[in-house]
Amino acid sequence: MFSAQAPLDYGEAMTPGPLTPALPPHGQPSPNERLFLAQKCSLYLASDLFPVAGPRRRRLCHNLPLQTASSKSLTFSGERFDQADLDVLLALTALSRTSGMSAGTPFRTNLPEVLGQLGWPQGKRDAKRLLDSLHRLEFARLLIRNPRYSYHTTLVGKVLLDHRKADLVVALDDAVQFALLRSDRFPSLLRERREIGDAPLAKWLHGMAWAIPGAFCVEIERLQRLSGLSGEMTPDDFFVRATAELRRLADRGFVAHFERIGPSRLHIAYRTERQTLGRCGMIL
Repeated sequence: MFSAQAPLDYGEAMTPGPLTPALPPHGQPSPNERLFLAQKCSLYLASDLFPVAGPRRRRLCHNLPLQTASSKSLTFSGERFDQADLDVLLALTALSRTSGMSAGTPFRTNLPEVLGQLGWPQGKRDAKRLLDSLHRLEFARLLIRNPRYSYHTTLVGKVLLDHRKADLVVALDDAVQFALLRSDRFPSLLRERREIGDAPLAKWLHGMAWAIPGAFCVEIERLQRLSGLSGEMTPDDFFVRATAELRRLADRGFVAHFERIGPSRLHIAYRTERQTLGRCGMIL
């Protein structure tokens, strides 16, 4: 929320003077603006942007506030996503890297190649499912905001389809590409999600654990809201389902550790490398 007492640097015009910050050279974004424009993968994965609820719950939304574990707020307009849409976005991100094109630059692929990256069958039904997902990703708008800055964006900026050849030219949002590809663990995210299979809650929990460096603690009711399952079940029922999925993930080595702390918190760690030991950020 903006305060009526907001300082001038919240976007109001400033009269040049000795205390006026110098404009960046050649109109480039300032360091603070670049910092805001650079997103962490937790904004996309540790939120209900790609909720657990399946296609039967899909609906059109306008300016829907989302739950996030980020300091930035996220507002969604479009047809609600699900975990399969996240699989499509991740597959496109992987293909953008192998294309050799720089982030934000359109790259060429085709429907069979994307289906292969996803591990989906090469049939008409799954091709239509893929195209429907691409249209949702291209159509949806996000408003990312903090107390000072805001901007609207899309996850997929453009999808050009050749209906005769089934070729695609795709432009991804460069912030999404940077957020996902700067991690050397991105291949493990793809591989492990494919092995998890059709288990939306397990995929969502795995993605959240992958996206947050080190170990973290979270209130169970907060975790339920972030997953998009608020109102679907009681917190106690959610805890039973979530811990069952976390146990299966841990058994397969896809999360390193989880435990209940007290009556209402979970402690989760994706990996236990040396750099993550002793790090536990509370998600409020």
